[in-house]
Formats: sequence, C-alpha cells, structure tokens
Amino acid sequence: GGKSFLCLCLAIAICCDEDKIIGLKIQKEHGSVIVVCTEDTAADICVRLSALLGDKKLNEGKLRFIFDTENLPKRLKSELKRQPADL
Repeated sequence: GGKSFLCLCLAIAICCDEDKIIGLKIQKEHGSVIVVCTEDTAADICVRLSALLGDKKLNEGKLRFIFDTENLPKRLKSELKRQPADL
C-alpha cells in the first residue's frame, strides 16, 4: 500500500544519508531505522527494496526489519538498546 511504500522510502533516505525526501528536510540523529512489518513478508520487502534502492547504498546494519510481532515491545526495546533509531 501507499503508507508502507512511503515508510520504506523514508527509511531508505534515512539509512542512505540523504538529507531530503520529496523535497522535505529529514531530521535524524542516528541514521538508523526499524521497520515493523505486519502485512509484508521478507520476500515482499526484498523486492520493494531492490526496486526503490536503484544505485543507492544503504549504510550497513542501519535498516532493520521485524516481521514477528510476538513480544513486540520487548523486541523493540532490545533493538533500540542495541542501536538507537530515528524511525
């Protein structure tokens, strides 16, 4: 859908050190994103990422995905402790 597409575009911009998305300035501190996927599979995300990235390079380890929402608050807390995120 449109929301998940926009979220992924923003995540890519943050993790590729871009400073704008659709002409708007991005405020970020960590250059890192955690995306919680409740509708898309890992395969779906791989296809979308490949199409959206083009020749852009993601900063290694900065874009993280959570597909299993069981114990989500605990998992998010753990991920944020390991590496803070902007989104």
